[in-house]
Amino acid sequence: MGRPYVPVSVDFFGDEKILELTPLARLEYLEILCIAKRIESDGKVTLAQVRREQPDVEDHPGLLRELVKHELLVQEDDRTYLICAWLKWNKSAAELDQLRAKKAEAGRDGGRKSGETRARHAADAQGSTLLHAGEAAGEPKSITLEVTTTDDNGTEGASAERPPGPGSRAEPHLEKAQELAELAWQQPITPTVSRRQTKNIIRSVLRSGEPVADVDAVVRAGLRVWTVNGFKVELAQRRRDSARASPASSGSAIAGAMAKKGARP
Repeated sequence: MGRPYVPVSVDFFGDEKILELTPLARLEYLEILCIAKRIESDGKVTLAQVRREQPDVEDHPGLLRELVKHELLVQEDDRTYLICAWLKWNKSAAELDQLRAKKAEAGRDGGRKSGETRARHAADAQGSTLLHAGEAAGEPKSITLEVTTTDDNGTEGASAERPPGPGSRAEPHLEKAQELAELAWQQPITPTVSRRQTKNIIRSVLRSGEPVADVDAVVRAGLRVWTVNGFKVELAQRRRDSARASPASSGSAIAGAMAKKGARP
């Protein structure tokens, strides 16, 4: 699946409500559309998310009030806003999940049919009948693993099936990635991507060999750029800072540095 995009009409700046806005409020509205699309929140954004996206803008509350006044947003509470026409032009999070599930199922069906075709061709070429798993002594049972590709933003691609190699086992980082993703969403500043993408980004970082303690430390400290590369840049920077502060320390540099600052391990 490619990067998500916001459908914006070529007549956007000629809309009556948009024309009544100040230039900064127009930019604020476009920013809010992009945030809502990226985190798949059904058009809901928070003041903290808006501030994090444009830290150089001083009066976010005033701009949000202007958007509410012109009926482009609805204020649900003191920190949450809802885009009025979001579901008119965009699919809901539930619909997006259903589309992903259908694509994943289509990928699995295609993988099964392709495997069956290759097996038949191999049997015909050898002039023999394929044995079912377990019929011959010492022959391993046949299993399949679902393989999902993840890009730099933690977006899952089309799934496929492949037979495991010798000694293969289930995804070793999935459970830990899920645990750390939940931890990330419990922090004061939540991720700027969806929960699914948060888990996938953390899983990709763990797959690359980064220590769990270091990844845990970055999650607890908060991450500004929620991509795989952004995560690795933050890890590298914390290691450099830790090395300058205590070059002789042993074990995990990031986790050790945070422990000295009183952060939870």
